[in-house]
Amino acid sequence: PGLVDLQRQRAKGDSALFRGCCHTPTSGMEDALPYVDPQSEEAEALIEQELRTFEARDYLARFPPVPELFKNNGLLRKEMERVAAKEPLEGIDMSRYEVPLPAINMRKNPDAWQASIDNAASQLEHQRVRMENLLLLASYGVQSWRIHADQVDHTKKRLEKELKRVQNDSEDINRERKLAQVEAEPGLRKLEHQYYELVYKNATIARACKRLEKDVAAIEETLREEGALPPEAEEEEETGSAGDAMDTA
Repeated sequence: PGLVDLQRQRAKGDSALFRGCCHTPTSGMEDALPYVDPQSEEAEALIEQELRTFEARDYLARFPPVPELFKNNGLLRKEMERVAAKEPLEGIDMSRYEVPLPAINMRKNPDAWQASIDNAASQLEHQRVRMENLLLLASYGVQSWRIHADQVDHTKKRLEKELKRVQNDSEDINRERKLAQVEAEPGLRKLEHQYYELVYKNATIARACKRLEKDVAAIEETLREEGALPPEAEEEEETGSAGDAMDTA
């Protein structure tokens, strides 16, 4: 076998060789060495080729369907439909806060004046409630917002700490993988070199054996033609031919 055959044989042996030489406590048995594998570009090309024919899966199929939002609230459901349709938001109707007089043609109607008086009383009560809310906000609003800001800041710090921990764990795992692979690289290169040497020696011995067999066969043919082949050699040749025939059968 030539170099092409050696490369083919290498593909069969590398996977088992790497699996046996790279074992880390965090990654288990690995069959890929991205930090030392010289065929990373070829692997990337194979991945790109696979992605071109890759059919995307529905990763949400295993989850339950999204529940209908605001099923029992018609106002919020209508607003969700407006947002989904990308319709503009209508302005706030300020007419409900106005205190108009009755219409000119209704100013002699007591009921129209009573409706205006009721509306004015309603607006006055609304303003009174607003004043109370402003007083409460002035008295307790600052402290309430400080407490809320502290809670938000505490949540922010907790999430940042968790994010930092996850990032550190990820870096530690990658560092351990890289160190394990770099430490194993000299041994892998040595074993790989020994593997190629043994394969080359076996191929050289096989070719030498083939040449010797051809030389022996040519010498025997010459001796047979000259009648100088010993009877013992003819018997051995017949016995070998019979054995080969039996092995073939």
